[in-house]
Amino acid sequence: MTTKSILPQLKIVESDDESLAEFLIEPLAPGFGTTIGNSLRRVLLSNLSGAAVTSVRIKGADHEFSTLKGVKEDVISILLNIKLLRIDYQGEAPLKFTINKSGQGQVKASDIKTSNDAKIVNPDLVIATLDDKKTQFEMEMVVESGVGYYSTEDHPEDEHLPVGSILVDALFTPIRKVNFKVENTRVGQRTNFDRLSISIQTNQTISAEQAFNQANQILIAQYQTILSPKAVVVDTETVELSIDEEDDILISEIGFSPRTANALSNNQILTVSQLRNLDDKQLSSMKGFGAKALEEVKLKISEF
Repeated sequence: MTTKSILPQLKIVESDDESLAEFLIEPLAPGFGTTIGNSLRRVLLSNLSGAAVTSVRIKGADHEFSTLKGVKEDVISILLNIKLLRIDYQGEAPLKFTINKSGQGQVKASDIKTSNDAKIVNPDLVIATLDDKKTQFEMEMVVESGVGYYSTEDHPEDEHLPVGSILVDALFTPIRKVNFKVENTRVGQRTNFDRLSISIQTNQTISAEQAFNQANQILIAQYQTILSPKAVVVDTETVELSIDEEDDILISEIGFSPRTANALSNNQILTVSQLRNLDDKQLSSMKGFGAKALEEVKLKISEF
């Protein structure tokens, strides 16, 4: 029996919680379990988009080392609590969340005023504790979507921020844990085929199945790029491309921002010719594709 005739099957073991699931793939050719499992794990942990708070303004706090009268926690502790917020937001434009609470008691995530486009999935999270009945706690938060980890050092120096803003390190990934295991499985008389088991736990902003599908789409888009390379080697002369050649250029070659490139690849838009065939309405309706991405696409297309 040849391995070419073997097609793997996917089985999903779901739980009562959509954020947790196990994915079984078998049979795989010997060695493919580790290859596929490791690739999916890396993409899941570092390449899925999510939303997080990137800066805050707290009334009465000039910097992160401040303390607030009538508030049990210092500003650093409040920022650490803010990092634990889990926000379900699929848009691209930054959002502003606010808290305005007075009186004694806990300030929770449920006290945050959000936009209609976003939802906080852990409303019971305690952000601060007010010790005095006269205490007035006011805070503004900027929420952005992104990929991977965003350090305060990565923030553009020339970007204007309101006076009193405090930058926050942001972890955008919606994945909390990924594990994979490879075991032997039997195919006919052979017992050295692989069974791949991948367990995924998200932060509840997306389901485990959505995360699994997104990771596979990202890998497929990358492999398609490798399969049809468009690299051109030139000397000192300038080479002009014909219209047909331009249309065959891959999206990954023309310098889109990571956010726009991911949105296009996730929607299976891989070449300039595919992009040309879509109007503004079709682009805007795609998941994860916002107004800034549309402006960027128009600018890049105009260069051709």
